[in-house]
Amino acid sequence: MKKNYKDELRSRDVSWLVAHTRDLREKLARLQFDARSGKNANHKEIKNVRLEIATTLTFIHEKRNHV
Repeated sequence: MKKNYKDELRSRDVSWLVAHTRDLREKLARLQFDARSGKNANHKEIKNVRLEIATTLTFIHEKRNHV
């Protein structure tokens, strides 16, 4: 994940980050479903989406707890 992307996430407010996390989780569910059904087996993209979710949740936690 690029530093510019992390800086962009850091500058967003909590409500946007929560909505973004929800969208990423929906995307992850679709990718996992496609992988299980044999439609798409792009495991690298699944890994990247999971990493992006974790990063977004970290920023949400930082903002809520003023770390």
